[in-house]
Amino acid sequence: MKFLKLKNSNKRFTAGELYARPVLSVGIISGCHGTGVTHLALMAANYYANGKGYRTAVAECSQHKDFMRICDETNNMTEDMRHFSYGGVDYCTCCGAGELSQLFTGRYEAVVCDMAVETEENFAEFIRCDVRVVVCSTALYKIGRTRKLLGKLKGISVIPVAFAADIREKRVLEKEYNIKIAQLPIETNPLRMASSTLEWMQNYFPG
Repeated sequence: MKFLKLKNSNKRFTAGELYARPVLSVGIISGCHGTGVTHLALMAANYYANGKGYRTAVAECSQHKDFMRICDETNNMTEDMRHFSYGGVDYCTCCGAGELSQLFTGRYEAVVCDMAVETEENFAEFIRCDVRVVVCSTALYKIGRTRKLLGKLKGISVIPVAFAADIREKRVLEKEYNIKIAQLPIETNPLRMASSTLEWMQNYFPG
């Protein structure tokens, strides 16, 4: 495993800079559960793999084991449930820091990281991603956690998005944190997206 020489230990490096090979790392995170992080991660992985033609992996950086359910539902049970392929995307379940570094130094051109809810452990890895997406919520019982995460990310370039946000609360957040929250297109199946959704992804997901 070859690493770039780090001249300044205080500098933050993205995955593409840290590892000695070109790889696009996409981190998707939220301040609370139930905002659609995994759904968006699957949409992004599908976009990079089948829309852009990149060799793509999607990593579940939590212990939720949702990807194991995908393995089950897609009849991939003959494969290793922790590492399997479906629809042109390689899935890595319950991915730790060591496994994530292997993905960054492997054969992939894009690695999408499903960070789920922000924790002390995954926040540093999220900051290192080339593309940082924050899934916001304007729900009364979730907006406080969204504010906390946005405050923590102040001064850091992120792409704020939301599924079905309340327009009034969305405007309040945008003014408060000087951001523009993009409204995510609704896709019932993130692995089989409409062409209009692919166009939306192209506008908001660089690479």
